[in-house]
Parts: sequence; C-alpha cells; structure tokens
Amino acid sequence: MVGAVLLLLIGGGAVAGIEYSDEIRSAMEGSYTWPESHQYIADAFPNLIPKRIVRPGWRGFQCDTGGSGRIRCYQPGTQADEVRFSIVDRATVEAVQREFDAMLAEDVTYKTGAVPSRTRPLTHPQLAGEALALISGAKTFAEIEATLFVSFPNEPGRDRYVLSVKWEGHTADEVLKYWWTEAPLGR
Repeated sequence: MVGAVLLLLIGGGAVAGIEYSDEIRSAMEGSYTWPESHQYIADAFPNLIPKRIVRPGWRGFQCDTGGSGRIRCYQPGTQADEVRFSIVDRATVEAVQREFDAMLAEDVTYKTGAVPSRTRPLTHPQLAGEALALISGAKTFAEIEATLFVSFPNEPGRDRYVLSVKWEGHTADEVLKYWWTEAPLGR
C-alpha cells in the first residue's frame, strides 16, 4: 500500500513541495512532448530534432531543453566518440551575425599556435541556399574537440538559429565530412 501511495505522489508532479519542470512532468506523464517554449525550434528542424523530447531520433540522438531558446542533443552511451549538437535561437539574423563576428574577433587572444578562424559557405542537398560555417582556428582546440558553428542566412525561418556540433577527438573538417553531409536538414 505504501508503494502505491508513493507512486501516486510522484505521478502527481510534486513530492513534499518539489516542483518539476515542464520537461520532467511531460516525461513522467508519458507524453514526451516538447514544452511550448521549445516546440518552435523542433518545428524548424523536424528531421534533425526528434518529434518527442528524450526519445531517440536520427542516429539515436536524444534531445532535451538546454535552457531558454536552446535544444541540445547527444548520442547516449557513446562517450568515447560522442557527437553532440545544439540549436540556439538568437532571435534575429543580426544577433547571429554579431555572434559570428565576436567569435572571429576572439582569435586575437590566441597568440600561440593559432591559425585564424574562418567562415566558409556550406551546401547541403536538403537546403535551398547556402549555410555559413564558422570553424575555430585555435589549433589545439580544433584538433582535440572542434566545434563547428553553422548559421542559415539563406533559409527563411532558420536564419535566426545557430547550430553547433562537437565531435570528441575530431576536427571541424571531419564534422563537415562525416556528420554535416548526412544530417537530415530537410523540412
């Protein structure tokens, strides 16, 4: 009988005054729907982001809310060779451009062993226009765990987002070659 009472209390969403987030409450109730505050991001990338929170999607990626205006995704159980990505809503195209400009300007602080960060256009068979990649120039960072940042200036409805991809032990160029080319970016 005690077990049934405890289960009822947990299923109700609060135990001894503990409030659960919408994400946890949704998972506890079995619906696994994205909270309204993040659904629009999932809708902008419907083939990359799983339709339901914490459920496996493309390549087994599971995604959750990573704070306000962010969805983060990871492949559980593959820590040694883990790919992680997140999509962040920057609200405007100008904010995305400011972020890229700031990251390029940071290279001034990388005096030893650094090569300049660079941007380059990216094509993808499922995108109508070119995306823009920013690849870190810090050699040690790029060789150990590069982060590839991608904006979508030519994709209406996606131009306010920044996609970042990290792949343990791989360079940004390897992310482009082996992850980007296969990512389901269509709508």
